[in-house]
Parts: sequence; structure tokens; C-alpha cells
Amino acid sequence: MKRIVILQLAAIMVLMVFGGDFAWSQGPGHSEERRYQAEEDKHREADIVYKNYFRTDSAYVYRWDVTASGWQLYQVQHYSYSGGRLTELLTRDYSTGANVALSVYTYDSYGRTEATTNYSWAGEWKYSTRYVNEYDSRGRILSLRLQKWIDGAWMEERLQQNYIYDAFDRAIGYETIYWRNNAWTLPTLNELSYNALGQVEYNLATRPGGAIDFRIIYEYDDKGIMTRFYTQYPAGDGWSNWNMRSFQYDPCGRRQSQVQYTGEGPDWIPSTKNEFFTSFNSDLYAGKKLPVCHKGKTIIVSVEAIPAHLRHGDCIGECTYEKDKPGDNIRITPFTIYPNPVRENFTVEIAPDCNCKNARIELLDYSGNVYKSIIVGDNSSVTINRGSLRSGHYFVRLIGKEIYSQSVILE
Repeated sequence: MKRIVILQLAAIMVLMVFGGDFAWSQGPGHSEERRYQAEEDKHREADIVYKNYFRTDSAYVYRWDVTASGWQLYQVQHYSYSGGRLTELLTRDYSTGANVALSVYTYDSYGRTEATTNYSWAGEWKYSTRYVNEYDSRGRILSLRLQKWIDGAWMEERLQQNYIYDAFDRAIGYETIYWRNNAWTLPTLNELSYNALGQVEYNLATRPGGAIDFRIIYEYDDKGIMTRFYTQYPAGDGWSNWNMRSFQYDPCGRRQSQVQYTGEGPDWIPSTKNEFFTSFNSDLYAGKKLPVCHKGKTIIVSVEAIPAHLRHGDCIGECTYEKDKPGDNIRITPFTIYPNPVRENFTVEIAPDCNCKNARIELLDYSGNVYKSIIVGDNSSVTINRGSLRSGHYFVRLIGKEIYSQSVILE
């Protein structure tokens, strides 16, 4: 239970510090001054609020199969929104479609998260846990309360309070107390430190009496994108791993997946993996142009041209790593789709240098429903018949040691 609490604590601190998303910084697109200036002029024409029109629609949840040394899909998550805010997260069993869990989010009059209530399914929805947030007059977190539903009532479990903020309104410390044996424990003190970019990089928890309880370390790449955070506990003269969460992104810096690990001594053991499906609401976006990462370079295109770029595997946003910059690594999708758009059949051609033996190709929609699943014996091409699938946007996904996705349009 403590493992879950600590991982939730780390995730909450990430959300609190970064405002619900992971911050990143963009490097200059080109070295030549005139070309760089031209690109900057184009960027100014694009409405930067486009980032507000992305939302996560669904996610796949995998668990690590120790016997097969691979990921096994076992749950699907569906996200619901109202007024642009996340209101529900529903988890269902992948094989049976049965309900598993539900999280309901409520907000105060300022649009801040007021409570997150979690339910479990037992023929009907049953209360499980809830997080309750309180804020001070400046909108900073004042307390974070974790409660459990026991014997028909909410019972206290954990309380984070007495936050200390620096001149930049960043939390640099808070106390955590636990409800045990009908009384609150003495407080554990959490101290946070930040890097030069203002991102949290260290959380040290000290027990009453001065002994270290645990530490959480946050790591970033050279663009300021968070790559992972992990929790460790003192063990002898060193540290023992407890849990870790790593993050994977598309070329535009948008989160595609995350992997959870558990610690076993000095090692990390894979546990679960979430793969996210995100869409852009072009119907509500009022701008005329958008940045697109096209073959490792940032270009500005009209909104009408976006579907064509997505069909070719581009993403909406600035390239995190520009292809023509020395030292930048571009994550290339190791397959192509043709024709695209599709009328009846389409071919998935796998790159010759792809280590894709025993991988799986899937055709799925934006809600995560899989309609085709084909095992790849080698790197030969695979032809897929659309069958009776209706027209619309779909994904083709290659699942092997890594997971890659491209969009495909059925006419």
C-alpha cells in the first residue's frame, strides 16, 4: 500500500509544479540567421493557444508478463470531458469489457481541482478513495487530503499541509501526517529543490527524529522534458529502489506513453505501461495556422492541411529535436502505409533495418478499439483489408520491443 501512496505522491507533485502537464523548452530551429528569422516570423503567425485543443481520449494499460518477457494488454481507459475539463476516467477490462474502476473529478469556481473520487466495480460502483484539495487566497495548494471509504463513511488516511513557498510561488516544503490508531502521526517533512529551469528535481522526506524516509528524483533531457522520476529508500550505506515512472514522447514533445516499474534491491522490474491516444479538436480551434513537425523539421501549415500531414506520420507542434541540428536524435517510425487514404486495402511496409520479428500490427480507432491484429513473422510487408469498417481516422500500431503509431484514413 505504501508503494502506491508514494507513487501517487510523486505524480501529484509533478502535477502541482507543472500545472497538470510536463513543461519543456524548445531550442532554435535553424543555425542560419536569416532562415531562423523567417521561421520565427512564421511561428508568430500561428496561434500558440493551439496547445489547449489537445486532449487524451483513451489509453491502453499493459502489464508485464514475466514468463513471456513482454507486455500484455489487459485494460482500456476512457476519458470524459465537460467544458474543456476532465470529468471522468473509466477503466474497463480489455478482454471482457467489464467495468473495473472509475475516477470522478470535480472543480471549484476558479476551475481548480477540488476533489478526485475513486470507485471500484462490484456489480455497482463502490466508493474507494478520494483526494480533496484546498487552496489559499493566492491559489496555491494549502492541503491535500487522502481519504478511504470505510463502513459507509470517509475516513482520514493521509494529510499534506503546512506548505512553504518561495518567491516564485514554488512549493519548497510541506508536512505529511498519517491517521493511525485513531490519531495523527508526527509529521514527515518533505523538502523540494529545483533546477535552473525552475523544475522540481529532488524531494527528500525526513521522518520525525531526523531519519530519512525516502527520496524522489526527477530527471529531464537536454530540452527540459521530464524523462522519469523514481523513489528510493535508505538501505545500509546506499539506496534501495522502490518505484519508477518513465515517460515517452512523440517528436512534438507530446506524451505518448509511460511505464511504471517496481524496485527490487538495485534493479527495476517492469510493472505496467500506459499508452495514450490524443486528438486535436480542430472544430473548436479558431486559428488559421499551426506548427507541424514534418520529417524532423518544424513548418507552419494551414489548418486545412493538417489531415494530410497526420496521414504521413507528422505531429502537430514544434519539433522537439530538429533533424538538421547536430546531436539531435529523431525517433523514426519504422514502417510506412500506402495508399493513404484507403478505399479497400492498404499495405504496411516495415523498414528492412527494423528489429520487428514477432511484433504485432494492429488497426484501431481513436477510442482504442482494436479491429485487426496481425503477428509479424519477419520484415515483409503486410496487407490489411478494411472490411466493413466505416470511414474515418484510425491508427496503425506496431508493437514490439517499442511501440510506434501512424494515422490512417479510411475513405
